[in-house]
Amino acid sequence: CKESPLHLVNWELGRAWERANIHSKSSDCPLYYWMLTPTGPLQTDPGGPHYCSALNQTLRTRAHRCDDAMPFFDVQKRLGVDLDQWMTIQSAEQPHKIPAGCHAFEKDRIECAHGIGATPAATECKIESGDLTECLLRQKTVRRPSDIRRQRSKLIKEGKCTPPPHHLGKEDARS
Repeated sequence: CKESPLHLVNWELGRAWERANIHSKSSDCPLYYWMLTPTGPLQTDPGGPHYCSALNQTLRTRAHRCDDAMPFFDVQKRLGVDLDQWMTIQSAEQPHKIPAGCHAFEKDRIECAHGIGATPAATECKIESGDLTECLLRQKTVRRPSDIRRQRSKLIKEGKCTPPPHHLGKEDARS
């Protein structure tokens, strides 16, 4: 392989290489490169027989996989445009300076999940995720009145509860 690894890096990933946690152990001649992958660090040795092919393959897979630790470029923020961030992230600055209804729950969820990754966050932040989901969808809140009515009718049938006469239609409604 006649091209230097740095040339391959610049050609394949550009500045994303620096953000992908790949560092040279030597400043003048890069002997080793360490790449942080989902399975652990990958060490490539230029003296090894498959150095260039391994580096090319690794760069190709890192360039095309979305679930890896590639950098996230916020295009809207770079361009100074705020099209939908206020809708997608409630903790973002709101256009009329009125905080969203579920802002506190979303903030707790983001603080809990920050820096640990999606898989551990799914188990460790179940309570925060559940609170945020309930705040957004209100499924339990909608279900609660029907549960109360069901429990009330059950107690009336069992004779444990007697509703007031104006609830049964025997008296005129209170005024």
